[in-house]
Amino acid sequence: MKSNVFRIILPMLLTMALSLSRGYDAERYETRSVTEGSDRSVLQLANSHEPERPSASGQNASIIKIDTAIIVSPGLNTENGKLSYTDENGRTADALGLDVSFYNNSIDWTAVKESGIDFVIIRLGGRGWGSGLRYHDTKTQQYLRGARDAGLQIGAYYYSTARNQKEAREEASDALAILDGFRLDLPVYIDMEYSGEYPEGRADLISPVQRSEIADAFISQIENAGYQGGVYSAQSIYKYDFDFPAVSCFPIWLASYTNNNQLPDFSGKYDIWQFTDAGQIGGIDGPVDLNVSYTN
Repeated sequence: MKSNVFRIILPMLLTMALSLSRGYDAERYETRSVTEGSDRSVLQLANSHEPERPSASGQNASIIKIDTAIIVSPGLNTENGKLSYTDENGRTADALGLDVSFYNNSIDWTAVKESGIDFVIIRLGGRGWGSGLRYHDTKTQQYLRGARDAGLQIGAYYYSTARNQKEAREEASDALAILDGFRLDLPVYIDMEYSGEYPEGRADLISPVQRSEIADAFISQIENAGYQGGVYSAQSIYKYDFDFPAVSCFPIWLASYTNNNQLPDFSGKYDIWQFTDAGQIGGIDGPVDLNVSYTN
């Protein structure tokens, strides 16, 4: 009798779990978006007010636990208290990471590490998409120290609204000054996105060639200082508003929120995939961006 009930209930539970899987539109214009600073000094140590990306509801993981057996669907899964990510082909990512800015407030880095997170990419600062004023993220130093003490691999990013190579080099100088020699394991990424008020942002309408030249100028200065540089952007921007072959030689961090944990519909190579902005991780209150990387 018990075995018959189990055979009936188990398929029902699996169906319910799969129906809960939700993803995000890979082609929408994403905005990590960054703080539009107030009109103070050129380098602001302010809690800038960058427009947030449109919120995405739900999380794309479905887990059913029956006694000690864990039945998982593609997406985020937990086993023995550790998170992992499995894609639509059943392949588990080599590393799971998150990216943070002062919006994530206080973080318990030990809890983050214990949850299964392997790496973190920390915002250094940025340039306002309207004012053009540059600012430092007020949580950067605290995050760098906390992540290092917890044993996480660390990268960094700088939100750019540069309109030319000169401004890109200014932003790279800011990033280097904020790091002040801090050792990184991952690249310093130039974060290039549309503003929260497209097409009103100061860099929204630059050409694909200009965008790629700006990325190159930023990365060249980062590399001259002994760091590795890379590019972060949304899939749609890489496709339509970048001269992608010109930047494909650099580490590429791709934002693409797909449906049902499908891999990005992107033919170019990428090193890190940001798959959601609605992650829930131990040690962080509220949603956080989650990323995965594959060795090959």
